[in-house]
Amino acid sequence: MKKLIIIFIAFAVLSCSSKTVEPVQASEPDEAITIQLKKETDTVLNPISTMLLVDAGLAKANGEMNKAIEFYKAAIQVDSNNDAAHFELAHIYKEMEEPDIESALDHAQSAYAIDDQNTWYKLFYGRLLVDSGQTEEGIAMFKELKNQHPKDIEFKYDLAFAYEQAGLYKEALEVYDNIEELYGFDPEINFQRHNIYFALEEIEKAIAEIEEISDRHPEYVTYSAYLANYYYEQGNLSKALKFADSVLAQNKNDLQTNIIAAKIYTAKENKVKVKNHLQKVVRSETMTIDQKVNALLPFIELQQTFPSVADTIIKSVSELQQQYPQNAKAYALYGDFLTHNDQTQQAINAYKNSLEYDQSVYMVWKQLLSLYSSLDRNEEIAQYGAQMETHFKEDFFAFYMTGYSNYRLGVAEKAVKSLSKALELTENKEYILELHSLLGDAYNQLGEFEQSNLHYDKALLISPDNEYVLNNYSYHLAERKESLEKAFLMARRAYELNPNDANTIDTLAWVLFQQGKYEEALTMFEEAYDLHDNSAVITEHLGDAHFKSGNKSKALHYWNKALMLNSASEILHQKIEQEQFIPKQ
Repeated sequence: MKKLIIIFIAFAVLSCSSKTVEPVQASEPDEAITIQLKKETDTVLNPISTMLLVDAGLAKANGEMNKAIEFYKAAIQVDSNNDAAHFELAHIYKEMEEPDIESALDHAQSAYAIDDQNTWYKLFYGRLLVDSGQTEEGIAMFKELKNQHPKDIEFKYDLAFAYEQAGLYKEALEVYDNIEELYGFDPEINFQRHNIYFALEEIEKAIAEIEEISDRHPEYVTYSAYLANYYYEQGNLSKALKFADSVLAQNKNDLQTNIIAAKIYTAKENKVKVKNHLQKVVRSETMTIDQKVNALLPFIELQQTFPSVADTIIKSVSELQQQYPQNAKAYALYGDFLTHNDQTQQAINAYKNSLEYDQSVYMVWKQLLSLYSSLDRNEEIAQYGAQMETHFKEDFFAFYMTGYSNYRLGVAEKAVKSLSKALELTENKEYILELHSLLGDAYNQLGEFEQSNLHYDKALLISPDNEYVLNNYSYHLAERKESLEKAFLMARRAYELNPNDANTIDTLAWVLFQQGKYEEALTMFEEAYDLHDNSAVITEHLGDAHFKSGNKSKALHYWNKALMLNSASEILHQKIEQEQFIPKQ
């Protein structure tokens, strides 16, 4: 009490005077310093230290923590026995945005050392010890506090928590049980025992603790909601529904529980209930669009697991577009549901609607291009891929898709530009291999044969036995009647790797044909044709081989069939007309 009175007196003096503290004047400086810094007893305060303590308190109250720290440190420098200053510093260091636990411990220990009978010093120091992992020391302190204050429940809780942090779960449970015996049921005890049983992997006991809370206090809906979700995840739908109903009986608009209930009834394939609960979520006026999207995302997988409810779920999700007619997220989410329900064209429309309002979402672009790719719609891939490139200038996928689609469309110059950029943006060996191969194809289309060969060679350095590269490279060399021996070796290797593929057989036959080995070529073209008689290229080649072998009637037969498969071929028209196989009109 004496210390408190002196503090108030000092505060009154300071309130009526200047904040400046004059230094102590003494005729003998050494003696003055000795008097000023000498260690005081706990009941006799150094007045200067006391005034600094008051200033520190004012600074702390004003939120000036750095200033408060300096005043507290000054108070300790003047009076190293100032336990209050140590205690306050410990608090500040612990509560900082980036806590300095080491400093907090040092000052808490000092305060406790000065006054080891102060319950609050001991309590705070013990908690710091536990928080810093020094659980053995913390446990010892809380045992002392429990024994000194046998009726104070707070110290028992601290001891139990310290045991828990130390991994001494049996001891912690004993303390919690003791508290319950003395003071009766307390949900906090059940919750802590729940955590301990989970740590011990005694899941049934852990859940039983939460069930007791829910049964005794159904108004604590958080626990019932937790149990509903737990039992749903465990596949126990009846128990999940029991606790979900308990929550909804008290608050039918509880959104998290409506989400759980919708999941439960999806698994039960109850379309009416699914619709009712999802509408609570979709039509909620308190949830943001982001919260609704996150809540609905799990139903993408659920609609696939329970397809009988898929249409009900999708219809509920579609309502978001009506609520948020200019929100890209509503359309994108709808697109995701349609995609996973194999409604490809509708999903494409939804993603395009999303892009009308926000073109910054990478996954919407990616989904759109992927869907177009699944339909082999290269014109749309090229169109939207070019737009995606402008928004994601350092993204491999955009340039890859645009380049590939332009190659397929025969727009080789655009293909080379995008594929070259994609090559700069990836370090993935498999993609690098594919890009070199595609660039070899595209440069061949452009007639830049040197660049084409260069990229094919680079691809083969990465994968010497890549059948696709061997086949295309050798075929183009044969077309150009260039390096035919090299072409033959590559085509033969591709054939060895895949002897039952019609295109691979056709390529080797085409190389032999260009080498003038017509009989060998004819035999292989027939083999390829037997495997794939609907290929215009193979059919035309078979006709060429028959023509070179002197069988013009068979050549006519296969050329005409090839023309039926590819009526736009100018070369086929020329071959037939030049040999006068088609009567002139």
